[in-house]
Amino acid sequence: MNYTFNNSKLGNVSNITNFIILFILNLFFIIGLIYQLSNNNVVMIYLFNSFYYVIGIDKLSSIFVLLTIFLFVLCFIYNIKQILVKQTTWFFIIIAIFIGLIITFIAQDLILFLVGFEFVLIPLFWIVIEFGSRTNRVFASYFLVIITLFGSCFFLIALFLLFLENSTISFQALSIYSNFISENRQSLVWLVLLLGLIVKVPLIPLHLWLPEAHAEAPTIGSVLLAGVVLKLGTYGMVRCLLFMLSNAEVFYSSIIITFGLINMLFAAMVSLIQLDVKKAIAYGSIAHIGLVVAGLGESFYISESGAVIIMIFHGIVSPLLFFIVGSIYDRTATRNHYYFGSLSIYSPILATQWFLAVLGNVAFPGTASFAGELQVLVSIVIINPFIGLLLIFCTFVNLMWNFLLIIRIIYMSSKNWTVLYFQDISLKEFATFSILNVWNILPGIFVADFLLFLEYSFYYI
Repeated sequence: MNYTFNNSKLGNVSNITNFIILFILNLFFIIGLIYQLSNNNVVMIYLFNSFYYVIGIDKLSSIFVLLTIFLFVLCFIYNIKQILVKQTTWFFIIIAIFIGLIITFIAQDLILFLVGFEFVLIPLFWIVIEFGSRTNRVFASYFLVIITLFGSCFFLIALFLLFLENSTISFQALSIYSNFISENRQSLVWLVLLLGLIVKVPLIPLHLWLPEAHAEAPTIGSVLLAGVVLKLGTYGMVRCLLFMLSNAEVFYSSIIITFGLINMLFAAMVSLIQLDVKKAIAYGSIAHIGLVVAGLGESFYISESGAVIIMIFHGIVSPLLFFIVGSIYDRTATRNHYYFGSLSIYSPILATQWFLAVLGNVAFPGTASFAGELQVLVSIVIINPFIGLLLIFCTFVNLMWNFLLIIRIIYMSSKNWTVLYFQDISLKEFATFSILNVWNILPGIFVADFLLFLEYSFYYI
């Protein structure tokens, strides 16, 4: 008797099993996270009786771990058909990015931080080169790897300098011992670390890999890149520059603020002239990060906590915008805003979701990002009114490109045939967009509780 097996059904069962395993692992990780937060301790794991690495979750890293889990669950929901039916490779790539990000956020020493920092590059490279949407994806993937590895060389040099000076690489120990390093040596280490981190932030002029990667990557790749991968650079600035080398941070604060100003103004103005909607949002994301960097550069608690708030909710709004652009591209196979118009008539639900996302992106009063931007701007205006006015002008330019983009696509009439066959969003897309928009607006109502949690995070890190 001959027995035949349906390989597609077996593959589906295997993928569903993988999905269930991932869900259980996430559940256990959240339980472990809650336990870790309740005990406020770190775990030291030894290898070969001499080399060790330190892991732990404090109040600050817990926010980014939860953001990572939240976005990965949404990515699975949004891309469930490809993951469970079409492409098993998707599952393993997303799991690899997830592991790399978690390693980075729970790392309590420089070596483990660098390992997670660089491990994320491998699946990102594979996403762009294998599943990219345009013919330029090979250049974009190699450009991403080469530029980011260039920055990591400086990070590795700083790691060796700190180890030779202090004989330790633990974040907690370095935050104490670095106070006893000479000012010249601490300044040198700070500058080398900055060069290693600004590539991942990214800051101009080392930003060119990001718009290319966003333009070539599929929707899920752009969501993860904007939502959590870009936070590695700014999270590293908080961990390494702000808490480990605080004396040098005060000395070089003007350099950081200048970088942030240039980033905001240049990226927002480039967004104004982009025809590709996805590239416009990518440059807008760079402008947003410029404000975060300026906030971290001002050595003042209110400004620093405001920058962290912007970081967190940029990880909500920016993925939402890329999800929306991805849904448009799936229907029309183009991202050129010339082909769109009057979407408020043909797709009113999508237009509403996009409008709410833009309100969050420009930090409209009542949204989650508003408190963060207000803290950064007010603190810098008080300390340096001229720089503060320049930042307010850059914020206005950022607001301008956001509203001009949605006016062109949603409200201006279009004579192109593309919009005539445009369908409104599906139930899956509506659920994904609505969840993100709830978190875009709801924390803005209860912002006082969130600020209290951040204050505790900064004092007891």
